[in-house]
Amino acid sequence: MFVNIQSTMRYFAFFILILFSSTSSAQEDINGMFHRPPEKMSFNSEYLEFQENARFKYHTYGCMTFHTKGQGEYKLEKEKIILKFDKAETKRHGKIHTENIKTNIDKDSITLKFKVMDYSEMVIPGVDLNIGSEDKTYHTNFHGELKISRAKDSNKTKYELAAVGWQSFEFELSNASSKSIELFLTSPQPRVISEEIYQYEVEQFYQDSIILKDGTKFTKIEK
Repeated sequence: MFVNIQSTMRYFAFFILILFSSTSSAQEDINGMFHRPPEKMSFNSEYLEFQENARFKYHTYGCMTFHTKGQGEYKLEKEKIILKFDKAETKRHGKIHTENIKTNIDKDSITLKFKVMDYSEMVIPGVDLNIGSEDKTYHTNFHGELKISRAKDSNKTKYELAAVGWQSFEFELSNASSKSIELFLTSPQPRVISEEIYQYEVEQFYQDSIILKDGTKFTKIEK
């Protein structure tokens, strides 16, 4: 009887060791690209690529464009994936060129002549121009141009350009003199995730998939 108990205990210990080794191996050997399809009432897919040296790349995609992207270091725990995103530049700016001009208007006023283009110098009509905290919105004409008058003083005013299909652009102008202003907008870019931490509660790691505790499934795909 004693021999049988010892033998049974050895088999049980061996089984536990094999089970633990398999689970650990599945976590340590995780690599490649994993994909989560859009959830209900959502158009966004999620992609997570595990690379060498505990590095990862991440992005979401939907409506024919990237929404977010980032990269960093990942850590695997017993029931958790932790993504620590690198610090990154999160904004892509447009470009502005200004030139002082002379006008015949009142000495207490200035004239601002705007022209809005893309980086190939094609004009962009219908761009909204918002000024500081003012409620009124101005719009560029068919030629991408806009002219406004402002009170002359020693202050600076904040402006923002916004248009469907283009990256919004914020800038400041001095109110000391009249100006001709050329503005160059860029196409929309995905939001870059910077210095954030994402955590996933994992139910099970598999060779070709990851099942989260909420039922979400990431499936391994070929790049």
